[in-house]
Amino acid sequence: MVQQPRRVHLRLDQLLNIAGLGVRRASSFMAMGLRVSNDETVESVALDANFQIHFMPVNLPIEQVRDIQKNFRQWIIGNGIRELDQATAIFADNVYEVRTFIEFHKKTITQEAIERIAKFKNQTNVAKKLQTIAEEYGIDTDFRAHMPSMSKARNALTHNMGIVSERHCTHDGELRLTWMGFEMEVGGQVVAGDFEPIQVDAGQLINLRTNVHSRNIPINTTIELSPHDLHEICLTYWVQAQNIVAVLSAQLGEMGIRPTLDDNEEKQAPS
Repeated sequence: MVQQPRRVHLRLDQLLNIAGLGVRRASSFMAMGLRVSNDETVESVALDANFQIHFMPVNLPIEQVRDIQKNFRQWIIGNGIRELDQATAIFADNVYEVRTFIEFHKKTITQEAIERIAKFKNQTNVAKKLQTIAEEYGIDTDFRAHMPSMSKARNALTHNMGIVSERHCTHDGELRLTWMGFEMEVGGQVVAGDFEPIQVDAGQLINLRTNVHSRNIPINTTIELSPHDLHEICLTYWVQAQNIVAVLSAQLGEMGIRPTLDDNEEKQAPS
């Protein structure tokens, strides 16, 4: 039986939304969780239930409640970074699959290519996924350099109560966590990270720029990140995804392939 060619529509906006959904979920959940972890009106950690069986004492000393909130912060941050990591992994799977299909535009896809896609999806390390995409298809960004340290931080927060152990270190005796940060230069003064509102005079030049921000966390110490740090980390993942899709779109253009842009504009895509 002769198989008929199948038309595949490439929706780059939907591809990008995979990463965008992860960023929105992570930023929203961390925002809500961190507010609770800093709420000094919280006095009980008991679940609301009609049963008289409690896993924690009802009337804990307030010092213990604050200690639990501190641990809750680590748990929230770990899950937020895990959410970013997981969404990026799914995004990378789709990018690799799409880019592989493109190689067979108007051709029959081979079994070897299908097996390569399956092998890629079985890889669980996001940094290695992005490295493979860069090496095989030339789709790369400067942000990829931040992913290995992010994975190490996620593992420490998720599996080691936020404490850096030897296996989490990226340099001698420490985890050097990096991400893309935004800085603002006003009148020769550089403003970065958490800062108070500043006054800018009329006509004064404001220069916005990106720079690598980092935290050096020694072994056997706890990872501490501020909401501002986490905002910049979310932005790092989001801009990385945007850049990857931009490179992919440029490659499509060089091949004479126009992707489907939205529901109202269907374009011919590789078969």
